[in-house]
Amino acid sequence: MHSALAKDVDVVQLDEFSDLPQAKLPDSVSIQICSNEGEIQTSCNSILAILAQLAPDASLLLGYDQEWEFNID
Repeated sequence: MHSALAKDVDVVQLDEFSDLPQAKLPDSVSIQICSNEGEIQTSCNSILAILAQLAPDASLLLGYDQEWEFNID
């Protein structure tokens, strides 16, 4: 099953794209790494609470990224 995850995956060499500018987050942005469902829920609730205080009629589009380690053995 794990070998299917690696099928048709190409390794990207960063130096291959060295002529392109790297995207950087502003210093005012922090990254929250969550390890379980409870941490994700707490983080989302915090974001919604801040949004409700700043702009009660606003809406929010939230995206997230998942990563996990695997091997092809």
